[in-house]
Amino acid sequence: MSVGRNDPCPCGSGKKYKKCCLNKPAEVEALEVRPEMAAADGEDLIAPGEIGDYGPPRLSREFLDAHPLVEFSAQRIACNFLLRPDLVSATTGVMRQLLLRGREEARRIKQAEGLEELIQIMHQRPDSLNHELLFDRLLARAEGAVPRILAELPENRDDSFAELAINVIYRSKQDVEAELLEMIKRPIAHAYTLSLVCLLLGMTGSAAAVKPLWDCYHFFKEKFPHEYYREGPLIGLDELHHRLVESLWEMPKFQQIVELSMQQAGLVGEPDTARRVAELFLENQRRESINLLLRETGADFEGVEAFAKRLTINLSPLTPEPAEPSSKELSSRSLFIANPSKDEDEAKSGHEVMDRPAEEF
Repeated sequence: MSVGRNDPCPCGSGKKYKKCCLNKPAEVEALEVRPEMAAADGEDLIAPGEIGDYGPPRLSREFLDAHPLVEFSAQRIACNFLLRPDLVSATTGVMRQLLLRGREEARRIKQAEGLEELIQIMHQRPDSLNHELLFDRLLARAEGAVPRILAELPENRDDSFAELAINVIYRSKQDVEAELLEMIKRPIAHAYTLSLVCLLLGMTGSAAAVKPLWDCYHFFKEKFPHEYYREGPLIGLDELHHRLVESLWEMPKFQQIVELSMQQAGLVGEPDTARRVAELFLENQRRESINLLLRETGADFEGVEAFAKRLTINLSPLTPEPAEPSSKELSSRSLFIANPSKDEDEAKSGHEVMDRPAEEF
């Protein structure tokens, strides 16, 4: 029976295998893992309901900069494998020409007749040289393979299976956010598997994933301070922030948001008005962007206030289905100065427009 790096060491020392006999393969091969030992290691297991509520997420670039990723971790390697499968495939191709190992296993993968046989090979810690071949066979059956793998993850205790599983799910491009959120809610008992599921959810999920990942990150950091399990949800949060927030401030996506906000506010300008407003806005020339909007759309104060309101809502991707802001909230977040009644005439003519950093909207 194979021994996982987080399993109790089969020598009986009570330590994890990775901290005991990992570097003594000859000795370990002669030992057998006793079933009672497999259940004894509660250090890296999570009980139902153990992950608490760590408050509303304050996901921002400042938070991520204050909690940097470690330079080298299993989760970071797993993320790189997901993002650059082309490099993994190229490296594997070169290595297969240089090494003779894994050829019998490769034949088994090629000759596997059904999904169950391929899933069984996943559980047998296949040689890394055969991972791409195994992925190809599983993805050819993705409609059946992904649900089958998802069903096994909650009870998984094997690091290798978890790593293979997130690769297959990610490459399948299937929408499994609901299933991943449910796994975190239970939660998955095996800490490393849960860490990788958090990573996968962050790379594929929506704003609904922010709160669960926030709670998992703080839980892992608190319960396992000397392990890197927290890196999975932290990478997930970083990916979500980039995809849902930072990418909004890049052209042409921001231009599309400006166009949408103008349409919702009933503002009609020249064909390139939205593009020029967006460019000025991204260059922190907020006053000029509003002046341009006033000039080319003929908008009055209420029209530009409506545009500001819609822009604020459309730039709030971390709040699913954002509520309509109250008049008090609108005045505090408006592109205009806080007291419109006093300076309404100046605002109408494009003067005294508030300059605010992009991060505030």
